[in-house]
Amino acid sequence: MTHFTDDERDAVATICLMAAVADGRKDEQERERLRSIYASLDAGFSPSRYERVLLGSLDVEHEAGRLASPATRALA
Repeated sequence: MTHFTDDERDAVATICLMAAVADGRKDEQERERLRSIYASLDAGFSPSRYERVLLGSLDVEHEAGRLASPATRALA
């Protein structure tokens, strides 16, 4: 498993959440996949992150810019 900085871990988790909510649908399969990704990242669910994504106060380009290595960019 790739080693991440805390900043990269947060950025990957945020980008995954942005992708999950982009289509406006919510289903259990998508939620389970997101939980699995967060567990593998050891990121945990963040109500603050969720709120910021839903309110549109986070920018995907900014989040992608936080990814320092090709491996973390590919993962995101």
